[in-house]
Amino acid sequence: MNSCKNFLGQKKRRHQDWYDENDTEIQQLIDIKRQTFITWQNNIHCKVKRAAHAKAKAAVQMQVRKLKSQWWTKKALEIQQLADFGDTRGFFDATRAVYGPSYRCLTPLRSKDGLLLLKDKDFAQTEALQI
Repeated sequence: MNSCKNFLGQKKRRHQDWYDENDTEIQQLIDIKRQTFITWQNNIHCKVKRAAHAKAKAAVQMQVRKLKSQWWTKKALEIQQLADFGDTRGFFDATRAVYGPSYRCLTPLRSKDGLLLLKDKDFAQTEALQI
């Protein structure tokens, strides 16, 4: 596994994610939630510790949703500003950065008997017209 990673390198994502910019804040919230869970599990019958864990869990969920909403709002305003200025290149680059590149692929057809897989575009079109 390590030799493959050293030779090929780490796979790079081609789009931005909202949690990349908020990773440290999210990790701090999760650490607090994890600590309250551990203290509750050490004394599982304590209702106060259970309530503290539930409160921490709800706070993490609420804060993460808030961070995600703020990131999307910021990106939408950035893309809208590019569109308003008429910067089409920047607009499409920003859109592509958020959503990732689009892939176009052909779905191969099978012949009439269902045995032969047709990969050639021209042959597949003529075969489809005959069906």
